[in-house]
Amino acid sequence: MNILVVEDEPFALDELEYILKTFAPDHAVYTAENGVEGLKLAERFPPDLVVTDIRMPEIDGLALIRELKKMLPSVQAIIISGFDDFAYARTGLQLGVKDYLLKPVKRKALCDSVRNVLEQISDHQKNEREVEEWRLVRALNGRNQEKGEQEILPGVWMMMVSVLSNLKSPHVWAEHEHLIPSVSVELFHPFYVVDPDVRQKCVLIPCASQKGSLYLRDCVQKLHNIYLETGLHVQTAVVFKEEYELPNTAYGRAITLLEQHIQLEASTLIYAAESRKEVKEMNALWELVRLLEIHMSKQDFRQIRTHIDRILAQVKTLQLTAKEIGHLVNDMYTALQFKLTQSLSNQIADISEINEKLMRITTYQELADWMEERLAALAEKLGGEGREPRDLVFKLMIKARYTYEQVDSLHQFAQEHHVSTSYLSRLFKAELGMNYMEYLIGIRMETAKQLLETGTLSVTEVGARVGYEDSKYFSQLFKKCTGFTPSEYQKTRKVIPSIQSK
Repeated sequence: MNILVVEDEPFALDELEYILKTFAPDHAVYTAENGVEGLKLAERFPPDLVVTDIRMPEIDGLALIRELKKMLPSVQAIIISGFDDFAYARTGLQLGVKDYLLKPVKRKALCDSVRNVLEQISDHQKNEREVEEWRLVRALNGRNQEKGEQEILPGVWMMMVSVLSNLKSPHVWAEHEHLIPSVSVELFHPFYVVDPDVRQKCVLIPCASQKGSLYLRDCVQKLHNIYLETGLHVQTAVVFKEEYELPNTAYGRAITLLEQHIQLEASTLIYAAESRKEVKEMNALWELVRLLEIHMSKQDFRQIRTHIDRILAQVKTLQLTAKEIGHLVNDMYTALQFKLTQSLSNQIADISEINEKLMRITTYQELADWMEERLAALAEKLGGEGREPRDLVFKLMIKARYTYEQVDSLHQFAQEHHVSTSYLSRLFKAELGMNYMEYLIGIRMETAKQLLETGTLSVTEVGARVGYEDSKYFSQLFKKCTGFTPSEYQKTRKVIPSIQSK
């Protein structure tokens, strides 16, 4: 904040400046030798607090405060006087003066008074800021402006909307505020940082126009780099709210831009004016899909995951957006279902479900797991009785991966497929080199690690998610498999942060 000190006695002015310099660098101190000079200085450096003598030539302290209040209604004042005059004090109270100190001013009394007033100003500004940010969030979300309210975001504003990983990912900014440094006020002033949604961080910067603003681009790049230094995948879209455009219209354009450009396991920074439709070569991808179709038609179901991984590796190489992946998966599912079943009824997944999934996932691993689960369901239909030994092992693997069944499910599975439990156990170990229980625990622990890394679930909740109601037993087993307790692992891997609002 800015502190303006006005005193016509040079020695007294030097002493006041020396004392108040203790509030630097958090607050700037400016000095003037008379009221006229003080008003001129206030035009260049608008004060939050003025500390002034009363008796000065031309413009006395009380007149100075009156003029400053016209310029800056929120400015606060402290009066210093060599006269214990009730009339001065009464006039000061009428002007809203916060304190009346008699000369010679004691250092402690002055510092205590200034500190108290600065704290009051800070609390008031914070409350005003919170109200203003609340109004901005309402405006961005399209809630109507209250009758009689001042126009929200008049003029041209740069709007920078950022999400962690994905539009509906489990990562939210508020959980990680402590891991990202504050946005430097040196980047732009004034500005706002608000959260229209728990997953979204919106920075609003006023500007004269959207043309030739290299400074604003530099601000956006610096802020985006602050996000990236945490190791996060951050998706950022930048649009300009035009002079007569509603805030929620511009915000909607930013969200649409994100939907079009979000990528998995990558960070993006896209400006609306630079958004281009790029044609990507998809022939290699469709060759992989055709190979997957061949293996499924031959009921070689163990190749499903291998080919899904190859398809997604090519997707990653091509840097397809989540939206492009959605169209690809929809077309792939439709083609596979029709060619393998000669029917499009009972779809593997419709486009709305696919798009919803692609707005929530954050990694190709998650996408591959989901695709494998859906194609495994189709494989079950194609596989008839599934009595081929290798097919039985594949089906049991899928069951373990997606249902986290207890160990007695091995016996139940064997009964359902009319084989002995011992035969199924030997078959499973011959195919995978490990017994069923080892495989089941391995799957559970890998899933538990993924859940712990998100930081959104407690250890007890993670254990229950992967099939262990006894959290103590889960913790012991997790440490045996990984060398860490679940809590230790979560602390070492929980790296998703957020940024503090200004």
